[in-house]
Formats: sequence, structure tokens, C-alpha cells
Amino acid sequence: MKNHMEIRKNFNRARQLKLVRIYRGYTQTELAKNIKGLSQSNLSRFEKFGDNISDEKLIEIMRFLEWPFKFLDVKMGNIEFSKTF
Repeated sequence: MKNHMEIRKNFNRARQLKLVRIYRGYTQTELAKNIKGLSQSNLSRFEKFGDNISDEKLIEIMRFLEWPFKFLDVKMGNIEFSKTF
């Protein structure tokens, strides 16, 4: 079972990934189609609940999105965002 800090880290990473994905203009389906071994449903579960995706897969996703991996660990607090920014 995951500890509290690990759950919080995954949830933060999930929120950051969703922010980047939307900023880059990809739907979950479009992004998943471009990442070998990633399904839309796994991506959705990660973004909603912080379900586990390996660091290796997250690195691959962030490379595809042309965004630094370390951004996933930036703490931004509670922010609201929309597709239009």
C-alpha cells in the first residue's frame, strides 16, 4: 500500500501532466495513441486519481509533449485552468 506522501506526489504529477497535455492541445486519446503501451483509460485513471504510471512512461510522455520532466514535481497549489488560459 502506498504511503500518504507517495499518493500526494502521484496526484500532483497527474495534475501537472493534465495541465501540459491540455496546453499542448492533446486529448487523452490523442496522447495515448502516440505513446507505446499507454491506453486512454490508464491515462484517464492517472489524471483523475493519481493511479500509478512508471517514471519511465512519464518521461516518455513529457518528451513527446516537449516539456521538462521535472515540471511534474513542481508544486503549484490550487489553481484553476481552462483550455483558453
